[in-house]
Amino acid sequence: MKSRLLLILLCTVNSLWAQENDPFDKNRRQYIVQSGHVDVVEATVQQCSVQQHVVAKEIAFNQLKIIGMLQHKEHKQVLFADENQRVFSVGVGQLVAQEGLEISQIGRQEILLFGREDDCSAGEVISVKF
Repeated sequence: MKSRLLLILLCTVNSLWAQENDPFDKNRRQYIVQSGHVDVVEATVQQCSVQQHVVAKEIAFNQLKIIGMLQHKEHKQVLFADENQRVFSVGVGQLVAQEGLEISQIGRQEILLFGREDDCSAGEVISVKF
């Protein structure tokens, strides 16, 4: 009788402990922004007295190919590929390519890039449709 009661108590405690550590519980889920598992080449550039990362710094923009767009709720990213099939993920506000073009807007069929001049004056807006 005591062993049965002990077994029931042990199973109850074990099931409560397992419920607390449920990895699929949506209420306890923590969202982590992932930088991606792709081969990303980043460099740091001093531009207009603000230090920013430049994705694919050694590659000219005309050598990059847009291969897709990712969207999760309101967060959007554009996927670029170079000639060596390396994939680069770039979000709004990030700089890309040798020219240091800033991604200003990502839409379903086009992206808007903002290119600054060397003296940090207002540059041109480039629209790329895909």
